[in-house]
Amino acid sequence: MSGKKDNGNSLLLFCILVFILQLILSNYVHFGPYVHICLLPLLIALMPFNWRPSSTLLVSFALGLLLDLLSDGVIGLNAGAAVCCAAPKKYLYHLTTNSDRQDRSASVSRKRIGNAKYFTFLAVCAAVFTLAYVLLDCMDLQNWGLIPVRFLASATISFILSSILSISFLRKN
Repeated sequence: MSGKKDNGNSLLLFCILVFILQLILSNYVHFGPYVHICLLPLLIALMPFNWRPSSTLLVSFALGLLLDLLSDGVIGLNAGAAVCCAAPKKYLYHLTTNSDRQDRSASVSRKRIGNAKYFTFLAVCAAVFTLAYVLLDCMDLQNWGLIPVRFLASATISFILSSILSISFLRKN
């Protein structure tokens, strides 16, 4: 097997394990209505750039919907937020890395773009996902004062957990 195929297989295995961890977090770790821990932004950030935008959106929607169906949340909430995160992914990448030279066949990698740019990109993806999630969840604006608290707490915890997973399991990339 070539190194590129092994890297693709290990990334796929990592993504499956992250999704299983997300299911465990969604079903067994609760901080009340203020914090929603989500690892979907990490999975969306790791999707290859050579996918068509429609494929990226479809896979993001499917992952979000699968999470909604397998956890005890509102059906469509994670799916909607995942699409909101996946739609501007390439723009967010170029915005955070100041680079137009992304290898179209590769996914985002700390080794390729550097730690600072990688974690900035991951933080922006987590923020976009969380903002979409919180706004979709609070559409009635009944508790509009809690929106900033929910956003900051959820985005921060999701980013920290995604960063720990990235550092722990994606050492080579």
